[in-house]
Amino acid sequence: TVLSGSKIVFVHGQPIQVERELSPGKAVRLACPNVQIAVRFGRSLPSKPLSRRRASRVTVDRAKLEFPLTVRTIRAGDRFVPLGMHGRKKVGDYLTDRKVPKVYRDEILVVTDGQGIIWVVGFEIADRVKVDRSTRKVATLEVINSKRALTPAV
Repeated sequence: TVLSGSKIVFVHGQPIQVERELSPGKAVRLACPNVQIAVRFGRSLPSKPLSRRRASRVTVDRAKLEFPLTVRTIRAGDRFVPLGMHGRKKVGDYLTDRKVPKVYRDEILVVTDGQGIIWVVGFEIADRVKVDRSTRKVATLEVINSKRALTPAV
């Protein structure tokens, strides 16, 4: 058991380690955490690009992606440049800033491409893949469903 704020969290087993390739148009089901993640390609910009924070669906610039895409759990030392920032930040520090207790971090997923993290799932996209004026084609990354929330209520 672990005390997290005013909650007692029961933890068992080893940390979760997941890594699966994402194929456009096909959902990938992950057993733990229990979610489906999908990538869809669009030929044009959506009327309202979805790159906001704390979202289960985001839109990124497809031309800025280096395939293949992979979904995996976070690893020690993972870094990315959050949307709107210029410097790299450790994912662990990013989650600390968002007040995500360490006990929940084993279930946080990231989507990566050949250059690194493009989305901390449920939280933030990397600045390098944001939709901008030069964007012609997009990719939508989405958590289709989950039996439990990806991110704890904090």
